Amino acid sequence: MSQEQHHGKSGKKRDPWVFHPYEITFSGFSGSGKTTLLSRLAGALSAQGRSVGYAKHDAHHFDVDHPGKDTFVLRQAGASSVLINNAVSNAVIRSGPLDDLSRATALLDCDLVLVEGHKHNRALRKFILLDPAGEMAALLPSLPPEEVIALITPDLSLAAGLPWPVLHRDDLPGILAAVDTEIARRIAAIPVHGLILSGGRSSRMGVDKGALDYHGRSMIAQAANLLAPFCAEIRVSCRAEQTLPEDARHLTRLHDVFLDLGPAGGILSAFSQQPQASWLVFACDLPLVTPEALSRLCAGRNPLKFATAYTSTHDGFPEPLLALYEPKARCRLLQFLALGKTCPRKMLINSPTQLLPGYGSWLDNCNTPEERQAALRQLNSPS
Repeated sequence: MSQEQHHGKSGKKRDPWVFHPYEITFSGFSGSGKTTLLSRLAGALSAQGRSVGYAKHDAHHFDVDHPGKDTFVLRQAGASSVLINNAVSNAVIRSGPLDDLSRATALLDCDLVLVEGHKHNRALRKFILLDPAGEMAALLPSLPPEEVIALITPDLSLAAGLPWPVLHRDDLPGILAAVDTEIARRIAAIPVHGLILSGGRSSRMGVDKGALDYHGRSMIAQAANLLAPFCAEIRVSCRAEQTLPEDARHLTRLHDVFLDLGPAGGILSAFSQQPQASWLVFACDLPLVTPEALSRLCAGRNPLKFATAYTSTHDGFPEPLLALYEPKARCRLLQFLALGKTCPRKMLINSPTQLLPGYGSWLDNCNTPEERQAALRQLNSPS
């Protein structure tokens, strides 16, 4: 990847990944055993229940199409792109180099991606496969120490004296453990921020739902109190002209920049401000949420998915308004928005999402005076 590719024409530095935020790169010269190792890793990771992608950087000419096939005939006839699909698989074959949009979205549904190649890409942390001829070892002095996760070698003596962890190429459990450690390191670097959705018009309730008192404080203040143990920062998603209740005016406001899109607009506005954060979303019309509800949600989090959410006890669908959205959900929400789908629930239903069973009435929302009274009766009833 050239400097222009990594920084973009504007000079702004791009995310330090090529295909996926949880891509694990394996670099080495031809004959070092990359493909054999990656096939073993893919099998082991899949056996753990993970969705694994694979991407190969090939400096040589290749063609995945074959003479005589329909797709080949149509490409020869002038079609620059062809799509073939059936009930179990699909493929798109395009002419030309991979563009940035396709690069960053093609494998986003996967939990993680094994990348083969990119030994000269300084932006990527990678496993280095040493070869008996010593070609890769000759490049090591030019690499920044933080670029190398570990060395993988068929002969431990090849790595003698080198300042990195060393793994034997046949030590699959050790390599898997190193992959898990690298993924855990990346997850730990992602801050979790709280987002209180309070920008609705409250037309059915007749008053601002965020200002209603169910627990001796406004619902916005209640949501902030519940989110605080789990979040590094908390934002209140609201309209620019909206006045927050007095007990919530110390909280940081986040004005919608995606207007008239409902909850999706608030979530996308949060991602626009801090795209590398995970956002724990809490709508202010959920007065029955308890500390246990948030604790279970965070404990059940799967950062490799687009989001972690409860399933509704009423209809079995994901509840989008008490959910933890991972950074890659931003791209997914924008893709659905491009299709005219503004409901975040549709994104959760149609995307790899970690779903947790709902409990009791945690997810019951209150949008009318009647629903508010029912919630108050439940909260005030003896246990």
